[in-house]
Amino acid sequence: MSKLPGTDPNPQAHAVEIVADGLRVLRTRDAVPLTDEQIVERARNIITGLLGAYHLVPARLTEVVEGLREATSEFRLAADGVRLMLQAEARR
Repeated sequence: MSKLPGTDPNPQAHAVEIVADGLRVLRTRDAVPLTDEQIVERARNIITGLLGAYHLVPARLTEVVEGLREATSEFRLAADGVRLMLQAEARR
């Protein structure tokens, strides 16, 4: 699992780990057939794109990715809530 920002000697590798954790949701929850190698490669591509597009320094990159992780978690909670509401409506 991921560590706290600033505790990893390689912030870019830490950011890749965080993004890969998020991409694994596609496999576990959405049943998208992705291997670990595919997930890590896509995570690397995302981080490379962020570094190139936004000229982020590694320490800032970790903060940005942690923010993405929090937003993804909040989105999942909201989506689960909507799903439960729709299921309840369908039972009426």
